[in-house]
Amino acid sequence: KHEAKLQHFPLPVFNTRTATFLLASSVLHSENKASLRRHKKQTNKHKEQTNPTTIMSQGQQASDEGPQWHAMSAEDACAELGLKLEHAVKNGITTADAKQRLERYGPNALTEKEKTTLLQRIWKQVNNVLVAILVFVAVVSLVKGIITDKAEDRVTNFIEVGLITFVITLNTAIGIFQEGSAEKA
Repeated sequence: KHEAKLQHFPLPVFNTRTATFLLASSVLHSENKASLRRHKKQTNKHKEQTNPTTIMSQGQQASDEGPQWHAMSAEDACAELGLKLEHAVKNGITTADAKQRLERYGPNALTEKEKTTLLQRIWKQVNNVLVAILVFVAVVSLVKGIITDKAEDRVTNFIEVGLITFVITLNTAIGIFQEGSAEKA
């Protein structure tokens, strides 16, 4: 007595454009997450290596380049520098001695970490297999668009190239922005 009514639901149409776009967005999303995980791991490793508590607990010196001045008494520091404490406190060092020390040890300045250029950051974002696959698909679509006779197919292929280029550019920009934010933190 009760008849089952079947309802017809239209299925989404998947073609090469849809598949390419879905592949591009999912690949780039997963690549961004992996890049962030690598950066966080490197940042945490750097923080652990430069943490004074960790360094001292491992029995390492804070600097391998010379004595630990912060741990020395004033007498020991003056002896290490070849000065007499009373003379150093009252008079300091002579100009000639200062020039000699400047030539021997160099200026009293911290060394700066080499900054990464914008081109290096861009290369870091696009230098992976998944982006290479997307570039290959874009080149194939471009060639297909150039050699096809139908105007509609030509426009479709050029739109595919534009979408893939846009996705790669957007992914690179987001990756550079996130990397910059992580470095500032």
